[in-house]
Amino acid sequence: MILKNYYQQIKRNEKQRQVLNLKKNLKFGEIVEIDAQLETYLKNDKPLYLYHAIDVATGTLLAVWFEE
Repeated sequence: MILKNYYQQIKRNEKQRQVLNLKKNLKFGEIVEIDAQLETYLKNDKPLYLYHAIDVATGTLLAVWFEE
């Protein structure tokens, strides 16, 4: 379920990239966006951060990981 939500977020970001025309001449791997956010809905006592890396040219999710 978590990954499904992030996949939807990636698709929304894809639309933003098209508006900004960032994909115009890029190839896979030239720009990778890495983002993190605090996950509070997992009801963990400690702060838990979700990181994900996305290739700008293709919108492909490259990695997802959690850290405390």
